[in-house]
Amino acid sequence: MKTSLLTVARLSTLALLLLGSPHFSVAAHTPNPVRQETQTYIQQQVLPVVRQQRLKLDAQLSAADRAQVAECRAQLSSLQKQQREFRRSLQPAGAPKGQRPELTEAQRQQARDLREARQKVEREVKQLAKKYEPQIQALAAEVQPQREKWTTDLQAIRQKYTQPDASQPLDSKPQKQRLSKPDAQFTGTRFLLFDPAASARSSASAVLSAPGRMSVYPNPIEPRSQVQYDVPKSGSVLIELLDSRGTTLRTLLQAEQEKGSHTFDLPTQDLSRGTYYLKITTRTGTETQRFVKN
Repeated sequence: MKTSLLTVARLSTLALLLLGSPHFSVAAHTPNPVRQETQTYIQQQVLPVVRQQRLKLDAQLSAADRAQVAECRAQLSSLQKQQREFRRSLQPAGAPKGQRPELTEAQRQQARDLREARQKVEREVKQLAKKYEPQIQALAAEVQPQREKWTTDLQAIRQKYTQPDASQPLDSKPQKQRLSKPDAQFTGTRFLLFDPAASARSSASAVLSAPGRMSVYPNPIEPRSQVQYDVPKSGSVLIELLDSRGTTLRTLLQAEQEKGSHTFDLPTQDLSRGTYYLKITTRTGTETQRFVKN
């Protein structure tokens, strides 16, 4: 497991950690359903647990190490901002998007300086993370069941959007969706740099703006289970029942509804045992909720 976590860590970005923000590379200009649902899931299910465990680690850090982490976090955040502004300054006005400009020697040196400064701070954090590796591994082990559930749930979200399109040739392959790896939050440097205070503010904001805030109770379901959901903005609401592969079985609700909390009985008498999903679509986006029938 340790090897796989280190592999994932190489693919991660430091932006999420420095800002404590639950943004998982969701491009605002290109709506992507799987990314939107993944982001919502991580905001609501993953980050609160990571923040809880990171607060436990904070209590175990020495005062000097805690100050060092805060300083490194601030330095990396500043360097990231400088790199972003530097890249923006290289793009001439009116130039085609994606076109790489020819750099001057001074610009190449500036890019090297920024990269080396970032790498120096990252090495410092890595050394500090090794010091607390046993504590981080213990905290990760405490939530092993949740981490396994995250992987299962996110795989289910991805599978919903990788079903073959009937309009495509039979020999064509469905487009693969990139899946966020929340387990990477427990790698040494990422976990150490995670700012629990900033994450708490960001997560709270994210939850308030979540598309539908749906829950099923009890779950696993009983004959009289209920669905509770919030409508952030008045308007059309669509709730669909999906099977474990993400195929729509039927529409449970399609109506205009006022902003606020709503409840309805979940009809499950004709469902066989297995895993299912409820998908709610409102004016603010889409959310899914997993439930099980035993």
